[in-house]
Amino acid sequence: MQCIWEGDATVAVTVLSSSLAPCAVELHTATSLRGDKMCGPYALRLIGLSPERGRAGSPIGPQAYRATFVAAIAR
Repeated sequence: MQCIWEGDATVAVTVLSSSLAPCAVELHTATSLRGDKMCGPYALRLIGLSPERGRAGSPIGPQAYRATFVAAIAR
């Protein structure tokens, strides 16, 4: 069996800074939804999410996931 289309996981991130109002963004794993999301002067990009998938009958709890993302000042 092969997957016909990719799934998507959403990572909710809130950026807190003493110089900016709180900013919430959603970062996605799906190729069509990926890309930089802006929070004030910061560009955020999701690099990875692990674990990638669970086994059938063994769901993965939200606390088990680890997101890796980059935050950089946009130019």
